[in-house]
Amino acid sequence: MKRLIVLLILLYSYLSYGITLHELIETAYSKNPELKSIQHRLKAIKERAIFESSLTDPIVSLSINDIQFDNPFKRNIEPMQTVMFTISQVFPYKGKLDLKKNIYLKLYDETFYKLLEKKLKFELKIKTLSYEYWFLKESLKILDQYKKVLKQIIKISQTLYSVGKAPQSDVLNSHIYLTDILEEEIVIKNRQKVIKTNIERIINDKLESDIQIDLPEPKPITNLKLLREEILQYNPQLKIIEKQLEKNRIQLKLAKKDYYPDFRGFFSYAYRDDFNDYISFGVSFNIPLWKKNRQDKKVLEIQYIKNSIEKKYKDKLIELFSLLEENYIQCKNSYEVYQILEQTLLKQSLQNFSSVVSEYKVGKRDMLTVLTALKKIISVERMKLKQIYLWNKYYANIQYITGKSLIRGISK
Repeated sequence: MKRLIVLLILLYSYLSYGITLHELIETAYSKNPELKSIQHRLKAIKERAIFESSLTDPIVSLSINDIQFDNPFKRNIEPMQTVMFTISQVFPYKGKLDLKKNIYLKLYDETFYKLLEKKLKFELKIKTLSYEYWFLKESLKILDQYKKVLKQIIKISQTLYSVGKAPQSDVLNSHIYLTDILEEEIVIKNRQKVIKTNIERIINDKLESDIQIDLPEPKPITNLKLLREEILQYNPQLKIIEKQLEKNRIQLKLAKKDYYPDFRGFFSYAYRDDFNDYISFGVSFNIPLWKKNRQDKKVLEIQYIKNSIEKKYKDKLIELFSLLEENYIQCKNSYEVYQILEQTLLKQSLQNFSSVVSEYKVGKRDMLTVLTALKKIISVERMKLKQIYLWNKYYANIQYITGKSLIRGISK
């Protein structure tokens, strides 16, 4: 019974407080099938690295030499008749196996940063959707708050109409605006359902409770230089290209090793009826005779790929710096607009509304003016919310560009 009570309390707590942004991201990290696919790929690459560092399997052969067609089963006619057992092993030129292994270790690192980049991309999507969900949720609170104010205005207009101090159109116009608010609430709630569906697709799980999130107010960002340095240090897209360059350098070393021969050692034992058995051993190796059309071309190919990767790195860096500056400016704009709304426009709108309602009560203003003033307050309040949402959205973009994660401790 006690356990049941504890479970009910935990369930109530979960349903009451909802799921946090941190929990959403952790769920995506653990359940998203695309991430799981890359994780299995990492395991495969690690096993492949061990495979590449090992010698190839030795080859064993058994042969019967000099079969006489007129008497194929007689094996003591002449010394050339043997039963031969041979074992051979290929030995690559010194250092080749280690280089092959290191290529896959660099591929492992490259794939790890691809996993990290994909995680950060999902994290950004979850943040962006959750932030919009917060904006819609807070908008509903604003609409509900001023819906109550509007209902008070409707009562005032009905009272004034009943005593002949206001036309019937005032009552009708106020009701029409109330209907508009109710309609907007329906649109917002439907959008919230769409957002939840999109989040469920990313985290590969059902959202049984509400999303619990609090967004900080916009604040100034001044450390643009530091953010550029963080891009160079942490951005996984750049790290992917860096690992490709490192892998390319190892591939170039391996290609140059092909100018030297690989060796094949062998050992043979020959059994002969009525004659002495004998043992043979030796070594064979390839000669890079056609190096101008093979080894040289392979080295050139890898060098051209290296040049291509270096250009790709520079292009990606320019793109990231440009995106950083764009989102930095957007954050700055949201902060400045928010300050104007918070410190000036909202206060003016509230004062204007209070004055218009007072004048309406004594017949100096009409209902359209009152509704316009109320709409202005709602508009400013929602604009404030939108600037909070936009600032956090652009700041999340900056975190994604720099490679910062909400979930710490991501390791190989």
